[in-house]
Amino acid sequence: MKTRGVVFESEMPMVEPGAATLYDMSRYRSHGAITGAVWVRLPSGLWVLDYDSGIPSYVTIPAAACPQLNFTAGDFSIVARIYIDSLAITRRIFIRGLRNTDGYEFYVHSAGHLTIITNQAAAFQYSETAAGVITAGTWHTVGLSRTGASIRPFHNGVDVSGTAGVHIDPTTSARSAKIGIGDNLAEYPMDGRIPLVRFFNYALSPGQHLQMHEALKRWV
Repeated sequence: MKTRGVVFESEMPMVEPGAATLYDMSRYRSHGAITGAVWVRLPSGLWVLDYDSGIPSYVTIPAAACPQLNFTAGDFSIVARIYIDSLAITRRIFIRGLRNTDGYEFYVHSAGHLTIITNQAAAFQYSETAAGVITAGTWHTVGLSRTGASIRPFHNGVDVSGTAGVHIDPTTSARSAKIGIGDNLAEYPMDGRIPLVRFFNYALSPGQHLQMHEALKRWV
């Protein structure tokens, strides 16, 4: 029987970490390689990765190191804390896949939509919030819960579904996972900070999303 729980959790260190590796604090230890992003210290004392879209900067996790993030038929959830400096273009939070091919995508559209996409050969489906939910220059807790064909986006712990797609299971993906960039390591680079990305292998309830937001906003 599959154990329910956290299957990826980026570190949120209180002491200055090394520049090369983003450590996964889950039992899977799916550590990522940092390119371009630098650690900065917040007033709370927390160290967070700052992504510069002009470089660009990102984190990559080899496919062989994160098989638990190759979601296909099963339910899953994501919670992330983000601060976007500029929404001049779409900003990628996380991707493991390629449009119309395989895997899934989680990003903020330049119009402020929070969007999740599932991909198959020559097809994709999306669910997203209304425009303007995500704005530049402020902290946001963003998330999603997938249950079967439904994916619900969350903002600051609240279900803010706008467009609701009917999601087909993502095609299995052998690609590496990326934080803060597109699959080609160039498209839609993140511009800002991502202190936390956390994955679960089940669908979080609205109450669980809100609880995590309340905990995270005390730090960032």
